[in-house]
This record gives sequence, C-alpha cells and structure tokens, in this order.
Amino acid sequence: MMKERISIIFFTRQGYALACRMREALDAEEIQIYTTKEEIASEHPEVLLVSGGLQTWCAAVFYSSRLLIFIGASGIAVRTIAPFLQSKTKDPAVLVADERGNYVISLLSGHLGGANAYARQVALSIGAEPVITTASDVNRKLAIDVWADKNHLTIADLGAAKRIAADLVDGKTVLFYCGGEVSGQIPDELVRVRMPAKKELSLDVSGGRTLLSNRLIYVSPFTYTGFEQPDGKIPKQTGKILHLIPRAVILGIGCKRGKTFEEIHAFLTRLLKEHQIMEKSIAAVVSIDRKADEAGLQQLADFLQCPFLTFPAESLMEIPGEFTGSEFVKKTIGVDNVCERAALAALAPEERAAAGFICRKQAENGVTAALLEKNWRVCFE
Repeated sequence: MMKERISIIFFTRQGYALACRMREALDAEEIQIYTTKEEIASEHPEVLLVSGGLQTWCAAVFYSSRLLIFIGASGIAVRTIAPFLQSKTKDPAVLVADERGNYVISLLSGHLGGANAYARQVALSIGAEPVITTASDVNRKLAIDVWADKNHLTIADLGAAKRIAADLVDGKTVLFYCGGEVSGQIPDELVRVRMPAKKELSLDVSGGRTLLSNRLIYVSPFTYTGFEQPDGKIPKQTGKILHLIPRAVILGIGCKRGKTFEEIHAFLTRLLKEHQIMEKSIAAVVSIDRKADEAGLQQLADFLQCPFLTFPAESLMEIPGEFTGSEFVKKTIGVDNVCERAALAALAPEERAAAGFICRKQAENGVTAALLEKNWRVCFE
C-alpha cells in the first residue's frame, strides 16, 4: 500500500516559511511539518516539536512516509537517515533544500521512490534549481526502473535492472521485447525485437547502431524461454534478461466449500508452471459471489496482492461465448461454468473481444480454474 504521508523538517524561521510554501505545492493525505526549535513550534500550532533528537524522530517517520524533506544542510540529512536505510525498493524519497530555497537536492530513492520527480516539482513551485545526480537522468537515458513503475510492471531482478541501466548510460543499445501493445516513441537506446508465429527473431539495427548490449528487456506475463531461430539456437545477445512482468492475467476460479489456501495455491502453482506464467502477472482473482466469504480464495488474493472480485450467477450467465459447461454445476449454483465466465466478467464488455484464454477450465482436487490474458500495453512518453 502506498504511504501517503509527507514529512518536512526545518531548523530556522526562514526554513519555516519555505516549509509552508512546499506544503502548498505538494499533494498527500497528510503533510506534517516538524522543527527542533521550541520557540517556533510554540508560535505555530501546526508545527510539531522534535524534542527527542533527530534519530528518534526519524525512526518514527522514516518508514511511514513516502517523502521526507530536510530544509538545512545535506550533512544533517545524511547522518539522520543513515541508520534506517534498507534498499531502493523500501526507502522513501528524501530531498534536501537549503533554507533560502536556492536548491532542491534529490538525495535518496531518486527513481523508484520518486525523489527526482519530487525535486523537480518542489523546485518549480518555490523557484529553486533541482539537483539530480542519477546517471540515467544526467545522461538523458531511459530510467528503466521509473519506466517500469509508471507502467505497473514488476521488476523480477533488480540486479539485472542495474546492469541494463549501466549499459544504457554507457551508450549501448539494449534489445527490447514486449508481448503487449506499445504506444509512444520507443527511445533510441532500445531496439525492439519481435517473435512472429514461426518464432524467428528479427532485429532492426538500422541507423548505424553498432554498440549492441548483450542484454534484453523482456516484458511479458510469460516465463522467458528464449527466442528460437530456425536452427533452434537462442541468439547469444539475449543471454542476460531483465524480466518486467505486467499484471495481465485474470484468474477465474471456483472451489468446493472449505478448500484451504495451501490446497488452492498448490493447484495454481502447478497450473502456472504448466503454462509458463509468472505468478506476479495475475491481476485479479475472480469467482461467483457465493464464494465471496471463502477464506482460501481471500487468502490467495491477499498473497498475490491483487483484488478478489465476485459476481452473481445471473451476471455470469449473461457473459456471451462458448464455455466448458456442466449441467450439474448449473443446477447446483445457477451457472454452468464459474471460472471461465468469471475471468471474462472481470473485464469491461468492450475489452473482452481482445482478451484470450491461456487455458480453459482445469480441475483438480475440488478446485477449478481458468487463465485469461487481457489486452495490455506499455507506453513511452
């Protein structure tokens, strides 16, 4: 869940005025201003006093904030946050601004945490100069982690993301494959590869690009198995893969009453492996409304970090199409097929024609499931 808290700390009266200007420019459910100066806090009720030291204050706000702003020396900020740093996927964005509002520095989590974007936003609002030091930004190259986040793609391997980012900064061209639609202008540093029906790999390296990376950005809900050429060999240049996973698969599911999470998840794991689908690609777990209180299905959706949607039998029966029906199931619960119809019910009517079943109804040990890939896209701005 996204943290909607922004914490701003200042140390002088000039810093207070700047904090107020920043608060007006930012948008969050909660924006709290702090100071270490008792006299300033007593004059302004909206300002909270930090009385137990900066380390104690930071311990209280660091993990609950999506953005921290220090108005003061960068050294103060560095020493304050240092004990609490974990990783780029967990740390909040941290900015430092001088009290006169000349500069706004993106100090921590410039990409995934959004500090670079915040620095630009805050600097613009107060008339300051944003200071961005991340290599991809200063070299005007694609920041792959930021792009993935904007397109709601899960990064399967942060190490691979770092290596590809390094290649891009070094001026190399990286291969790019996307199983969905692509809109916008693909950056010059990417060369799109396609996999037609015959699984032949075609590379467009026009424009005189010669410095080709041996890495591939692979955007797909499916496991990477290599692009086969007619001779069956996998090209050497696709040996190092950054897999970005879209939430593109709908899981339609039904089960007998009382099936445990462990039983359901074990079946799903085998199903995904059989069809080479990444678990992180599941966008929704969908069933009939009679299963809305089924603990095993609720736990599955929580585990997959996706919505659990249910629909009444009448709505499922109105879904057009041909389905693997069962008269017994229809007499029992009012619909001939739960999993296939439910998967389609999760989509808007205009989206259903573009979707396609990865697998139709599969049954095992009292659980039935179907997997549907919806139409999806990525965008380059």
